[in-house]
Amino acid sequence: FFRQQWLGFLFEPTTVLDALAIFPYYLEKLGDKSKGLLTLRLLRLFRVFQLVRLGQYNTTFQSFVNVMTKSLPYLRLLLVVLI
Repeated sequence: FFRQQWLGFLFEPTTVLDALAIFPYYLEKLGDKSKGLLTLRLLRLFRVFQLVRLGQYNTTFQSFVNVMTKSLPYLRLLLVVLI
């Protein structure tokens, strides 16, 4: 009985989507670093953009984006100093 519940949980759509979301990270860790795996990095970047798109409905996220936008010149200066 427990095994059926556990297998049912593993194949729920939300669980499969979560697994697919983190799959590129582990694939990159297992892969050769010299190949770059640029495609997988782009997939992770698209996930970040999805969060940004969903965040437009959250006032806290809007405040964070506003602060980051206003501090962009200082962040650029910090990047120049660090490099």
